[in-house]
Amino acid sequence: MIRSFQKIFQGTFLSKASGLARDIALASAFGTSLELSIFFTAFRFALIFRRIFGETLVSSLFIPRYQELVEKNPSLATTFYRQFQAALLCVVCLFVLVVQTSFFFFPAWAGVFSSPIRILSFSLIFLSAYATNSAYLQCHDTFFFPAIAPLFFNLALIIPTLLFRDAARMYLPICALIGFFFQWLVTIFSLTKPPVLPSFTPFTPQIRSLVRPFFWGVLGIGTMQVHSFFDALFAQWADPRGPSYLWFAIRLYQAPVSLFSLALSTAFLPHFSSGGVAKEESRFLEAFRIGLVLLGFSTFGLLIFSHEVVATFFQRGAFDATSVQVSARCLQAYCLGLLPSFGIFLSNQVLFTKKRHALTAKASLLSVLVNIAGNLWFVFGSEWGALGVAFSTAISQWIHCAFLAWHVERWLPNIWRQPRMFFVKIVFGASSSALIAKMAIQKMVFLQGGYLEFLCLGGMYGGIFLLLMRALQIEELKKILT
Repeated sequence: MIRSFQKIFQGTFLSKASGLARDIALASAFGTSLELSIFFTAFRFALIFRRIFGETLVSSLFIPRYQELVEKNPSLATTFYRQFQAALLCVVCLFVLVVQTSFFFFPAWAGVFSSPIRILSFSLIFLSAYATNSAYLQCHDTFFFPAIAPLFFNLALIIPTLLFRDAARMYLPICALIGFFFQWLVTIFSLTKPPVLPSFTPFTPQIRSLVRPFFWGVLGIGTMQVHSFFDALFAQWADPRGPSYLWFAIRLYQAPVSLFSLALSTAFLPHFSSGGVAKEESRFLEAFRIGLVLLGFSTFGLLIFSHEVVATFFQRGAFDATSVQVSARCLQAYCLGLLPSFGIFLSNQVLFTKKRHALTAKASLLSVLVNIAGNLWFVFGSEWGALGVAFSTAISQWIHCAFLAWHVERWLPNIWRQPRMFFVKIVFGASSSALIAKMAIQKMVFLQGGYLEFLCLGGMYGGIFLLLMRALQIEELKKILT
């Protein structure tokens, strides 16, 4: 599992580095302008359905069933892949047709968001095919290429922004659509024995047996993505520039989520679903302990160095000091939910394998209700603006994680009690390292500001953290680095 995680990490790191370059280019060219906020809000609308028709839901439905069939008959597994691909394509095309028809009869129902939403809806065709191919490749121990494929999506936004600057803002949705096409194309070339063509009989009994889990998955993931969309709306109501503040904070928050939480849970699922009951507890604990180390390090680093991180990457061009300050505070609020976000990813994978999709949907619904209540209180009651949206998200993630953790114990009894002292050590080590590095860099006046300060700060934090982990006898970092 660790080797699989390392491959995903390498590909995801390159993708996220290009994603960071994309956001730097957008921030420099457009700042937190109204046009960029409209694109980000419309893009979030598309992300709602990207999560439904691709990514985690497709993997959770496809991988356990595919691996069951591989153990019985590999040819049946290949047939299932083709049928699954065809069925998902039919559903997505039908959905895109509904979206386009709604715009034909009611062309202005989404207001200023109509044009970008209409264009981005076609991206779901490529995203669903990309997700199916990625799940298939992961079952065959190919993790790097699916992880690096989003780099081509980012390039499709970076190049026009750098070349055309202001003129590019009108064509961002089209650039994004082209990027999603190339992202899918990478997975096509990665298939060593490509059963590329979908089956002509997609809705077989095997596929129909996935309808109920798919329904619960859609309900769960859909509610979480609706919650994300409403976050942008709450931020817009609080401050016209609110969605942009949240967008740049989320970009930085999602770096450890993608590099560590998502990558580790993606590597965990094929191994957990194929290892048998006897190995379930040991594999879960291995993944959980590694995740605690990596996410603990990320949480306290971003909490204490939030201003330096945002300023280093985004403070240039139209992205002014006020944008840095507000985005940094939003980043701090989001980071309070980093550790539970990993617990959610890992618990969901366990429940998906146990075919308890309804529980994951109920947990998502509970989280959304808590988040909406928090948004109403912090945005309108306390007038915290975009910061209130980020803080209510973190609160909802802790409640979401607690609900799932309670149910996971039914299959893995007392699983959360074993790493309690390990958790305390990680919190102590990460918080102490970050505070020492922060105090040390403040004494070095000659390093204030710029990339040099950021690199020295990161180097000191990482070095002190490694020393403390060794002193506390935490062996998980050694496993990852070797």
